[in-house]
Amino acid sequence: MAQYPFDQKFRDTIISLCEAENEEYPWIGWDNLITYSDPNGEEFQALIKAGYSSETIQAQIKAVKELPISDLIELALQDDFDYCPALEVLQASKGRDVLEAALKLTLSDVALERELAALVLMREPGMTFKDEAVAAVKAMIATEKDDSASRAMAYAVRHLGIENCSEFLANVAQSLNASTRSAAAYGLGGRLDDDLAVKTLITLSQDSDDDIRNWATFGLHNGLEQQPYIRDDIREALFANIDDDHEETRYEALEGLAICKDPRVLEPLIAALELDELWNSALYAAIAIAHSALYPALVKLNERIPGDELIEEALQACTPKPADQ
Repeated sequence: MAQYPFDQKFRDTIISLCEAENEEYPWIGWDNLITYSDPNGEEFQALIKAGYSSETIQAQIKAVKELPISDLIELALQDDFDYCPALEVLQASKGRDVLEAALKLTLSDVALERELAALVLMREPGMTFKDEAVAAVKAMIATEKDDSASRAMAYAVRHLGIENCSEFLANVAQSLNASTRSAAAYGLGGRLDDDLAVKTLITLSQDSDDDIRNWATFGLHNGLEQQPYIRDDIREALFANIDDDHEETRYEALEGLAICKDPRVLEPLIAALELDELWNSALYAAIAIAHSALYPALVKLNERIPGDELIEEALQACTPKPADQ
């Protein structure tokens, strides 16, 4: 039976740090430790505080990286993927042997193994051997019915830039599981050149879950930035979220609506510029809409925070022109 080279205390120290510092992305702790191994990083320091020497930590990291691929797969399948050092090692590999092992898992009758395959292929193994990874993920998508495996594949779609997946992602978006719907919103990204993708993002932008609304609203906003597909349904979906209780969602909506040059954004944008806590998104929105109605608020902001290049850029964009006066 495969085992990690470090003890439970070592693992618990990193998991506790993940939960405290990276609640939304708990895997970051292991990613930082295994992929970057920064002696000055939070992960190293937490382990040193827990009683491990720097030499011991480095030796343990080296040992887990050198585990056989079969052991890494066995450990990953027994673990929680969100807190899984074995998965991080597999995802960081550029070796063909890891690719081959992941490709074999894509053909498995076990949903958990297909989920693991997608999670591995969406990172370095898939980036290194992209054509083979994309073909394998597309083959899985065509028949996948499991919710968790579909969630992983939705992430892989975005990471690998796989096209023509809106029907699959629209189906994933109907999951009763919030984390799966969130993956669908992430997978759709800013694909506004497809009616089904737009319809799905708009639906998700009104989801009851904050994270899902945020990713979907980001997708609409980001799509407008990358390729200007301004249309009434997108504009109304963004407007519906400019008063959202979730701050990130609200600011994504402000930016998107500003790109649409929708005057309804002016009042909430002025209010955002007058807040004590300034979000750069408000300044990007001001630059995007470039409306003189924002000028007085930006003048005051520039006086309060002098020398900020982004504020100065927004001020220049919104300076009244002779035709405005």
